[in-house]
Amino acid sequence: MNGKVTGRRKRKNADFAAFESAGMVYDVGETVSLMYRTNESMRLPWISLTSLALLLVLAPHTMSLPPFDFYAADALSSQRTALIILGLLIAVAAFAEFIFSLARHREVVSMTTYGAAALACVVLGWRSYPYWATGVYQVHIGAYSFRLQDPKDLAPMDWIGEFWRLPTLLLYLVCYVAIPLSFIVSAIAFRRQRYFSGSLIAVCTAIAFAFMIGFSPGYVDWIMD
Repeated sequence: MNGKVTGRRKRKNADFAAFESAGMVYDVGETVSLMYRTNESMRLPWISLTSLALLLVLAPHTMSLPPFDFYAADALSSQRTALIILGLLIAVAAFAEFIFSLARHREVVSMTTYGAAALACVVLGWRSYPYWATGVYQVHIGAYSFRLQDPKDLAPMDWIGEFWRLPTLLLYLVCYVAIPLSFIVSAIAFRRQRYFSGSLIAVCTAIAFAFMIGFSPGYVDWIMD
């Protein structure tokens, strides 16, 4: 009788040990999965984010620059040139960071974080900064009288021609597709309780949207001149 009881106890102990072991394996697997998701979510587009912050800080000053005068020496020439080059370089660097991120990330939210930050940098640096730095913005808001401002005679089109204008025009099509998709991914991130990534995507996308439709009156007519 005692032998049967002992045998039952041994079987129960063995079953309990197997169950506990399986639970430990499950917990370890969950921990590893959680660590991977956390590590994945903390990989941020630092180049794009820091560059975007710099562009936003300098934006009010860049927008305030007076229009370029073809018939007089321009005291702001070096400042305009520096701001335009800065905007172009940031746009290229942010786009390159996004392209390289595609090889490292396979998760939609992470890829969209890089994409949204890069898009905001391109909209500001590549599209808006030349328009502001040359003073076209000030003319179109009525702060200065109309002046000859053919984009072909202004930087950066005077430097690289259609290599600047064609990507700028293509940017409208990209934003038409990318901005709604980015907001959708942001909502998905919130549903997955990835609030930081979702907020980052939403903020960067909102910046791109705001500067695509605002702070650039008459932009398409000007660039197509």
